[in-house]
Amino acid sequence: MAFITEDDIERACVQVLMKELGYDEHLNLHHKTETDANKLFGRADTRGVVRLDQLAASLRKLNPHAPEAILHDALKLLTEPRPGMNRFEANRAVTQLLQKGQDLPGAKNAKGEAVLTRVRYVDFEHPANNHFAVVQQLTIRGKATRRPDLLVFVNGLPLVFVELKNAVEDTRQAYDKNLTDYRRDIGQLFDYNLVAVLSNAYVTKVGSHTADWEQFFNWEKIADENEAVVPQDETDIERVMRALFRKETLLDLLENFVLFYANRAKIVAKNHQYLGVNNAVAALAKRQELAGKLGVFWHTQGSGKSFSMALFIQKVRKRLRGGDNLKFVLVTDRDDLEDQLWKTFVRSGLLDEKQPARATSAAHLGQLVKAGAPIIFTLIQKFKNPTGKGGGLFPELTAQGEDYVILVDEAHRSQYKDLGDNMRRAFRGASYLAFTGTPLLDAVETTKEWFGGYVSQYNFQESVLDGSTVPLYYHNRVPQMQLQNDALNEEFAEIMADENLSDEQKERLTRKYANVVTVITDNDRLDTVAQDIVGHFPHRGYLGKGMVVSLDKPTAVKMYDKVVTSWKQRLKELQGQINSAAPNSPEWVALKRTQQWMKATEMAVVVSEEAEEEQKFDKLGLNIRPHRALMNKTWGDDHATIEDRFREPTSPLRLVFVCAKWLTGFDAPTVSTLYLDKPLQNHTLMQTIARANRVAVALDEAGAVATEATLMPIAKTNGLIVDYYGLMAGGRLEKALAKYAKDKNTEEGEKKDYPAEDFEALLGHLDASIGEAVKFLDKQGLSLAEVLDSKATFDKLSQLDDMADALSKTDELKKEFGVYQTAVTSFYQACKPDILTEELLKGGGPYLGRYRRTKDALEYVRRIMGRQTDDSGNFDGARAKADSLIDEAIVAQGGGKGYSINTSGQEINLSSIDLEKLQTRFQERPHKNLAITDMVAFLQDRTQQLLNRNVGRVDLAQKLHEIIQQYNTASSDVEAFFAALKDYLSKLQEEDKRSAAEGLSEEELEIFDLLFVGELKQAEKDRVKLAAQHLLAKLEDNATKKHVLTPDWHKNPQLQMKVRDMIGGVLDAELPEEGYTKPVFLEKRDAVYEHLLNQATLGARYWA
Repeated sequence: MAFITEDDIERACVQVLMKELGYDEHLNLHHKTETDANKLFGRADTRGVVRLDQLAASLRKLNPHAPEAILHDALKLLTEPRPGMNRFEANRAVTQLLQKGQDLPGAKNAKGEAVLTRVRYVDFEHPANNHFAVVQQLTIRGKATRRPDLLVFVNGLPLVFVELKNAVEDTRQAYDKNLTDYRRDIGQLFDYNLVAVLSNAYVTKVGSHTADWEQFFNWEKIADENEAVVPQDETDIERVMRALFRKETLLDLLENFVLFYANRAKIVAKNHQYLGVNNAVAALAKRQELAGKLGVFWHTQGSGKSFSMALFIQKVRKRLRGGDNLKFVLVTDRDDLEDQLWKTFVRSGLLDEKQPARATSAAHLGQLVKAGAPIIFTLIQKFKNPTGKGGGLFPELTAQGEDYVILVDEAHRSQYKDLGDNMRRAFRGASYLAFTGTPLLDAVETTKEWFGGYVSQYNFQESVLDGSTVPLYYHNRVPQMQLQNDALNEEFAEIMADENLSDEQKERLTRKYANVVTVITDNDRLDTVAQDIVGHFPHRGYLGKGMVVSLDKPTAVKMYDKVVTSWKQRLKELQGQINSAAPNSPEWVALKRTQQWMKATEMAVVVSEEAEEEQKFDKLGLNIRPHRALMNKTWGDDHATIEDRFREPTSPLRLVFVCAKWLTGFDAPTVSTLYLDKPLQNHTLMQTIARANRVAVALDEAGAVATEATLMPIAKTNGLIVDYYGLMAGGRLEKALAKYAKDKNTEEGEKKDYPAEDFEALLGHLDASIGEAVKFLDKQGLSLAEVLDSKATFDKLSQLDDMADALSKTDELKKEFGVYQTAVTSFYQACKPDILTEELLKGGGPYLGRYRRTKDALEYVRRIMGRQTDDSGNFDGARAKADSLIDEAIVAQGGGKGYSINTSGQEINLSSIDLEKLQTRFQERPHKNLAITDMVAFLQDRTQQLLNRNVGRVDLAQKLHEIIQQYNTASSDVEAFFAALKDYLSKLQEEDKRSAAEGLSEEELEIFDLLFVGELKQAEKDRVKLAAQHLLAKLEDNATKKHVLTPDWHKNPQLQMKVRDMIGGVLDAELPEEGYTKPVFLEKRDAVYEHLLNQATLGARYWA
């Protein structure tokens, strides 16, 4: 991997934007003074994020006939503070203003009525009519001062946030270390944000600024789904620039591809949704030419198909000529799917919850059509012939069928019989678009006849490569006693796909498949399966949720009972193991963690309700009543359902037992394991296994949602399908999946990429990741094999310390090692629990038998390095206690007791550090690189402490950054690096004592530094000190706090003016005339005011 710095990436991005995409302006504010930067940017102070002059100019250009007063009101409406809104609400309000414009009242007409003038903020029809600018390194002040790498402005508004990392740093650091902090510290920037882009040049992710990291995605195709991925002569960030940052694409995304979901999440279309929806809209535009057959929209399960439907309708209404007159009917074949789709539209704001839209019967469907409902949801079953099979025809519901667009979900299940005929009779002349999560199978020709060919394709492989879904692996764990011949009979699987069997289906089961049912539901067999689930589920790496899929409802209840029984037995065994383990040993801690997780875990049966179900279960000796009560229960003020609880990552409801319900259309991202014990085939098989392919949040070792403080977060890298039925035996699954694997670019005879791989492939990935880590270490002259082969524990630890020291030469080496180590750990976690007994594994390569030791060794090295550095990837917060280097250099105080420190934030008396002793201790250190990184961490912490007390020390912090940058290369002299750090520490000691030397408190010194100018005589300098002291006393005066510095003064323009005047009054009376001309006086007054305002906004100081 070639090393590319952030500066290199910035320059490359700017070049693409300016020279290739024709942006209008480029500002680089990196080395500008605050005054010059504000002037060039066009703002009054560093809190501003909008280029007001440019916005005003764009408003005049886009609205040439609007009076100046109205344009002034439009600008104020867009940029004024929104104190009553949170950041999500503010972003939604701004986005809607940009999308729709605003009608503003102007002069009155003859009737005395104010005439409304529509003001546009953006010209969506003519992208070149807008002003596009890219700004580098804009300093923004909020709760803290931050400086984004790149911002893209449209008409003076910061629509795109870009954070860059160097090439050896994980792109995720741009999210964890930058975007997360920026959202907190300079939230005003994100009021206007459309999308955030994070990159290290080679890996680039795009997403809503509100999204979790897991919901950031690739954007690598410009205008055609068939485009190849990034070519060799292009970095990933360059491709994203050329694809996403085109003027027309950004504006299209802003206008048509944003949804605000359920008052909590901003949804920005992913690349495949953007291209697919635009293809579908283009097809609708030529619907007459296509005879209403708009095509088939195949986007694999988990890729956001429901949102794609919503985005399609949103864009048609906004941009297609006559689109606002079209009506839409969304057709599904299951109640739960309709409910999910309806909720998506309501929560996305496309439909009012109280608006009649869901057809409860064929007659009600007709009423909705007659009433002109703009969006209708119906089941395909509503199109049954009114007088039964063979009798009568379904009526035509409207004479204006051409005004309707019918969106059919999973069309393959019900569209080719009478129901499909009747639907087309009801909406004669309508246009039809089929949505599916699985590709067309044997009915290709029939499907084309009804809907046309593919209008958009996004297959399994593309989804995984883009990061929209995770890969799936399957594990064959069929009980040995089970017969595996002819079990996967298509007719048997077709019957069992229906949860509520008809009398005819039951008779066929009894007549033809009694032997198969007997084997599958054998009591001893189910005990074996239940015990295996209990042995597997609590010991996985990623402790996501699980689903046990049984043959039928009674078997689902039986499995629940058996798993609960085995679960209790396992808890007893765990307690015995805990009692035998040494307290607080690693084994004891791991056992206790598993025990606590198992005790907290809840389980539930989830099956559909049917008539007389209690009697049916009673006859089988089973009790459905407590399960039904749980299924119908709601929790909390929000009336959360069992579905809501299972979807919620933090809920202890972790394992459900189903047979058909929730196998299609149900989305719970943290589901990571499916236990299949039922015959499945074709679409049902594909939709079932896709329950585990959703991208989800990382968890910690205890199964809780990971936070920034989590020591070792565990990502959901894959889903696992555990097969107890035999779907995967003898190549059956591959045969079933072969129909799905051929994609739009696969020729006959070519190798296919299946949507699920054998579990042994995971071991192959683990072997490959270890191999890459070994190659990296070899290049550094480090041998992992020698460490693993060492028999002596202390020798091994010494070798690992040496390795950590060698890898600590530069930040780049540390970060690159972190990438390899994280990959090994991730694949190891994905292979649990099977990998815990390596000697029993089948498959595996050269590292079989050494997986655990290899993983532990790499983690140990990472922990040593992570202890001394803030920037430690996924080990944030792992630094336990600082290396004793600085401890030993602290002069003993108070009876000879050493002054022990922790570099994670404890205040330290810098004067107690003996610099010469520090030098001596450094020379004695065998691992000097680790000592350097420890000292850097100490100095960073101490500098931050001083900076927190006085904002004027920012130059001191910049000096430390420059030292680190200067010496942070593999060829740098470690002795010179230490000398520079030691010299910097000396300056810190001087700064730490400066307030006492000046005779001021830290608070007074901060104001003094803000007021001080150039060279002053001692008398004038004393006057400035006095001014600082008197001003601070005034600020802390009770009368001031009661009448001026009230809790919300920073939100009140009148009080803000009073504060500014009060500051001016004190300074006018106290500051000397020498050196303080009127311009200088006003500059200093404003500097103090801005400081107070910033502190009040932070809630830090100057807050009553």
